Amino acid sequence: MALPGGWFIADTRLRDVVENLSFEEVAFLLWEGRLPNQSELTTLKQELAAAMVMPRHVNAILHALPKQTEPMDALRTAASGLGAVDPDVNSNDPDANRRKAIRLTAEFPTIVTGFHRLRQGHEPIEPDPNLGLAANFLYMMTGKKPHDTVSPSHGCGARVAREHGMNASTFAARVIAATLPTCTPPSRVQSPRLKARCMGGQIRMSWSF
Repeated sequence: MALPGGWFIADTRLRDVVENLSFEEVAFLLWEGRLPNQSELTTLKQELAAAMVMPRHVNAILHALPKQTEPMDALRTAASGLGAVDPDVNSNDPDANRRKAIRLTAEFPTIVTGFHRLRQGHEPIEPDPNLGLAANFLYMMTGKKPHDTVSPSHGCGARVAREHGMNASTFAARVIAATLPTCTPPSRVQSPRLKARCMGGQIRMSWSF
């Protein structure tokens, strides 16, 4: 958000977010309202790495979709499949919702990159538990381990996009979340909004440059 003195994400200057924080640190900042200590950051990275593997039935869903399917549509459909095996599906307490947030944050990059590869005629690549989320995204997309200077650049865009205020996609997700479903339905509603030209479509076009 814009405040006197610049742009901030959860009381942290946007410039500090871009230059000094990892994607995982920003996720923790948005969930907890503060930056993690080293132990908390290590735990979060381990939890994300453990959750990145795509469930078999979701992999089957992606294989069944036509190649001309829009990536955001594929993500929305696969997200529905994730809800079928959510161990916290009947709980909305804070701890359960945090576990669901971790799983969705970890699984979405695997779904997006997996479907991208299927559209190109290749099989999805399993995530590398030794890589961070941003580096894993590039690895699963290309099949090559990213250079040290590349994954921070990609992570920069992902970090800034994590907090983007009360726009259309965020509003749509919050309306659904207010009815107290699981975490998966709001993410399914938000995905089509992100595909729109005024939302994620602009992000997608910016990456094309």
